[in-house]
Amino acid sequence: MESTWGTGHLDSAGQFRRKLSSYYFLPRPNEMIYHHLPENEKWQLLRTPIKMAQYLQMPKLRPPYFDLQMELISPRNQAHVDLLPGKSYALVLVQTPSDIDLIANLRLKGHE
Repeated sequence: MESTWGTGHLDSAGQFRRKLSSYYFLPRPNEMIYHHLPENEKWQLLRTPIKMAQYLQMPKLRPPYFDLQMELISPRNQAHVDLLPGKSYALVLVQTPSDIDLIANLRLKGHE
């Protein structure tokens, strides 16, 4: 349980914005690990804890991803994707429920 995270967030200007998110009141360990790595690995609450190097290679999936029941099809276990050879885009496959429209952006070397 991480109830303080469920009360809101900092906006881009660093101001706290109160917004209740029930996700953090009983998060699943196998979901939480995609966006939070506890210093003490026993608090990962996973059958097989992961190391920092593995965490850094994982995609950064946030609570709305899990709330909306999306599934990353490809690439599954990496934080970055490469542009397709000779193209200005990469291929990322995400399965969503039929009532979800998904829009994404691409950051190239820190630029959107």
